[in-house]
Amino acid sequence: MDFRKILEECKADSLVFFTDGSHVDENFYYFTGLSKSIQVTSTVIVTRNGPVIVTNRLEAGIFRGKKEIIENREDAEKAMRKHAGKKVGIDYSSITARRFMHFRRVLKGRKITDISKNMEAIRSVKDRHEIIKIREACRIAEEILDDMGALVRKSRTEKDLAAELDYAARRNDAEALSFPPIVASGKNSAIPHHVPGKSKLGKGILLADFGVVHEGYCSDLTRVFCIGKSDEETRNVYDVVYSAQQAAISAIKDGANSRDIHAAADKILESRLGKKMIHSVGHGIGIAIHEQPGISEKSKNFLKNNMVITAEPGYYKRGWGGIRIEDDVLVGKKAILLSRAPSFLTEI
Repeated sequence: MDFRKILEECKADSLVFFTDGSHVDENFYYFTGLSKSIQVTSTVIVTRNGPVIVTNRLEAGIFRGKKEIIENREDAEKAMRKHAGKKVGIDYSSITARRFMHFRRVLKGRKITDISKNMEAIRSVKDRHEIIKIREACRIAEEILDDMGALVRKSRTEKDLAAELDYAARRNDAEALSFPPIVASGKNSAIPHHVPGKSKLGKGILLADFGVVHEGYCSDLTRVFCIGKSDEETRNVYDVVYSAQQAAISAIKDGANSRDIHAAADKILESRLGKKMIHSVGHGIGIAIHEQPGISEKSKNFLKNNMVITAEPGYYKRGWGGIRIEDDVLVGKKAILLSRAPSFLTEI
């Protein structure tokens, strides 16, 4: 990681990020290399010579690299003033008002600047090590979803299946889930962000939106199954949504306009099903499950090499159900699939 270049992009002498159990700052984990699944209470000060971690004796052994071990708040404030420099960058979008007021008091006389947009842009482009971690997170999640039939046989309700997905993730070396899994059976699949409940798993559509964390980085996949024999309408809708996803993926490449990717999927859904998407076709992923760039009809983002994004068109009809197909894609001269959904509806 080129710390001098990052500071130049942020136009700052140093960057300061704080995290604790009640407020997770992904930027802290980005610079320390620690997984977000490990909760700590510490500060990182990014300098031209690399990060300095301000931590306590209880947590010092968790971190590698340069550390300032503190005993109390006064020690922490001294370390901040020692390493911060004259112009300090802080991500206003990931700091509480109370913490900001504290930083401003401690750093009195220094110029504090908002670097939230800079950090969004910096983190949106992944390096080789980040891509390897996301690829492995995709592999773990996909392997679990491929075994959905066995998981369903162990489950009675949506909540049961969500719990089985959680257990399977940890059993398969994932550190954590990327987010609480969405398990939607039957008509519930028409609700894009359905919360798994006591609904029994029965014949028909079963939608699972699921991802895991590997070495701090997320995956995010959605698969649709049919419990029992599928009908012609469900197979047809799946085929259309899959075609829309493939159109979106074909439009993904370095320099592509995000709006064009969304439009490619929408065109197929509207022409063949008479309905546009009610959500964006994708988003960036990394340490956070939702990162830049956003991929929507109003997006002004252009893709760059080594961004990792989702492609997830969906169709929803209340009283019937919904179909969403989601894969994770690496941006290059063309799209590089980190996961691959079946081209046909899977019956279990």
